[in-house]
Amino acid sequence: MSIASLSATPVTAAASAAAIPAPIRAASQQFEQVFLSKVLSEMFAGVQGDGPLGTAGPGGEIWRSMLTDQFAKQIVAKGGIGLSDQVAHELVRLQESRP
Repeated sequence: MSIASLSATPVTAAASAAAIPAPIRAASQQFEQVFLSKVLSEMFAGVQGDGPLGTAGPGGEIWRSMLTDQFAKQIVAKGGIGLSDQVAHELVRLQESRP
């Protein structure tokens, strides 16, 4: 299998809004949010000390976890990184190819 066969066709915003059912859209956005939360938590893992991303003080790790979750939620709300569009498009394609 070649890399070219794995790449999905880009989905425009207008086409994706009309063609993608709401439950699939919601699930793909949740997937992107979880993915971004994990990426952000790894990115901020090395930050130490005081401040909103530091771990000093009681509950520092919990605070950082909640903050990265909110960052991810806001990124997806503002359009995300395009992952949810590709996931939604692929889910629709897989459903349409079912016998």
